[in-house]
Amino acid sequence: SSSSSSSPSPPPPPSPSILPGIALSAITAGAGFGIATLVSSYTSIALSGIPTSIVLGMAINNNNNNNTIFGYSKPTFQPGITYSTKTILQCGIVAVAAKLSFFELVTTGAAGFPVVLASVGAGMMYLPMAGKLAGLPLEMTLLLTAGTS
Repeated sequence: SSSSSSSPSPPPPPSPSILPGIALSAITAGAGFGIATLVSSYTSIALSGIPTSIVLGMAINNNNNNNTIFGYSKPTFQPGITYSTKTILQCGIVAVAAKLSFFELVTTGAAGFPVVLASVGAGMMYLPMAGKLAGLPLEMTLLLTAGTS
């Protein structure tokens, strides 16, 4: 019987970790909210943390320092940034919308239930049609529907 010797194939390269990008996103958001709080408390300018964080993230990304961020190559962060901007952000938007709907229901009591139900239902029926008419991608339309209904 003949036996063929074959060398084992090398293991596949490790999949990129999402942790560096998630950490960078969290640090950027925290710093953005911190900057907004400081500016708002020392000036008469009411500054929101969300746009401040977005501008800070853009500044970090556009810092063309040999295609690095804090000494690490930008591709190191990309999987986690993508995860943060897709999954985490989308879940946050849905959670805020659900909290608001629940809060409205609790504050208005049983008498307000039909109004809350009709409002959420109308949003869930109308917004997908409006998104399609506006030419938005289905994923964006569903996110907007969940976040605003």
